[in-house]
Amino acid sequence: KREKKYNLLLNQKVAIGMSMHEVELILGIPDSIVLDNKYELWIYNISDSTVTYFFKDYFLVSID
Repeated sequence: KREKKYNLLLNQKVAIGMSMHEVELILGIPDSIVLDNKYELWIYNISDSTVTYFFKDYFLVSID
């Protein structure tokens, strides 16, 4: 079952409400992680742009 869930996650897009683990399975390890007050920011450098994922209590709450 675990392998099947893993394969399903690889084909998904990141969505608000996902856990840190789910996002990491989809996107891989972030280029950098920043702790900012109550949030943990995961920063990915994708092509020529930077995408920041905001986590609170281990769940994705915002994407910038």
